[in-house]
Amino acid sequence: MKTYFFKPLIIFLCWPLVTLSAADQYEPDNVKEQANLIFHTNINETQDLPEDTVQIHDFTDSSDVDWVKFDVNKKVRHKLEAAPQSSSLCDPGIEIYYPDGQLLEIKDESPEGETESIEWTPSITGKYFARVFQCTENGCTPQYGQQNSYALVLSRTDAGSAFGYITGKISPCNHGINTLTTQIWVTDDQSFYADATLLPECYFFMSNEAGSFQLNIKIEGYLLDSIKINVPEMGMVNHDAVLTKILDYNGNFILDIGDVIQLMQQVSQ
Repeated sequence: MKTYFFKPLIIFLCWPLVTLSAADQYEPDNVKEQANLIFHTNINETQDLPEDTVQIHDFTDSSDVDWVKFDVNKKVRHKLEAAPQSSSLCDPGIEIYYPDGQLLEIKDESPEGETESIEWTPSITGKYFARVFQCTENGCTPQYGQQNSYALVLSRTDAGSAFGYITGKISPCNHGINTLTTQIWVTDDQSFYADATLLPECYFFMSNEAGSFQLNIKIEGYLLDSIKINVPEMGMVNHDAVLTKILDYNGNFILDIGDVIQLMQQVSQ
């Protein structure tokens, strides 16, 4: 199993001061198409959590903005907050967008060095987007660079919210695996809950509600891998998927009568 790097979940920590402005590790993320995945967490937890449950960003210069994307379920209370680090003078604002790209809400009220947040109950399930920007109007005098960083945290605020993590590795892992078309997602009674991107060396990682779900992995040219999993509260479940290659002539990712017909036609020729 792949070893993940962990970091304490402390929102207001002392971030090292630097003298030169530099892009943070999530750049480039200045447009929606470059949005990074951010995972849910419980901001009251004090234990170490996987990377990307808390993302540390900064504004390199006045043109820098940060885009993230995340999965939410309707009728569940969510919160996204941008918390400037200790001594930081950045002044973040937040915009939330529906899956179809329509603007849901803008929040830019807190002064420099203070946390900005949006709390909302989604009306539809899906992948939402957020744009975090530096205030430059109405008397704002924000500072730039790594010494003026902020922590971005996504959480659920409804009673009883509990999240865990899903990880694993896909094999065979070779140059024939198309990471762009690979689909890894979690469902429950056909309802979508979360998805993941295939990482280097064919690893995957995602956060999801605690409980019993169906983990699905679909890769072009291989049979669908689908398995029941139990996600522990603030724990991690691992599933290493060994995929079976198929003669998928009609491109629907399953071996069916259409493939047999096309195979027979090729043989007859």
